[in-house]
Amino acid sequence: TCDTAGVLGPTSATVAARLATEAIKVLVGDLAALDRTLRSTDLWRNEHRAMSIDDAFDPACPCCVERRFECLDGPVDRARPLCGRNAVQIRPDRDVEVDLAGLAARLGAAGDASLGDGVLSWRPADERSPSGEPIELTIFADGRTVVAGGTDPVWARSITARILGT
Repeated sequence: TCDTAGVLGPTSATVAARLATEAIKVLVGDLAALDRTLRSTDLWRNEHRAMSIDDAFDPACPCCVERRFECLDGPVDRARPLCGRNAVQIRPDRDVEVDLAGLAARLGAAGDASLGDGVLSWRPADERSPSGEPIELTIFADGRTVVAGGTDPVWARSITARILGT
């Protein structure tokens, strides 16, 4: 994953330069000059591939024709394991505003609570993941919570519900 193997910096710069150039073409109104290919670049191996997407339009596709994006417009996955992090991000089902200072005071009695710039980190003293690892919760003011120590969304949801009541 990017988290464990890293990202080759010049690759990001190369992709950013290409995208910036395409954005400039749009801004100046030269849409005919847009690059209409799907590109793959591996700077380490010096491999560059381009695939035309001119034939990608399907007249029978509800996405292409009617601009219906069922996967994007469907229900949002509220609990998602984070790539390479041994953690799960939980998003609340409703709009929530968390009193981080009050929560830090309450949780401080049961572990190490550290309040930063709009973020509360909490390591419970007597709680472990199902695999026995120590856990840490990172709680944001909007109710988003990252539960570190495992990748099971059900387990992460149960901790968040117990701690935050969400």
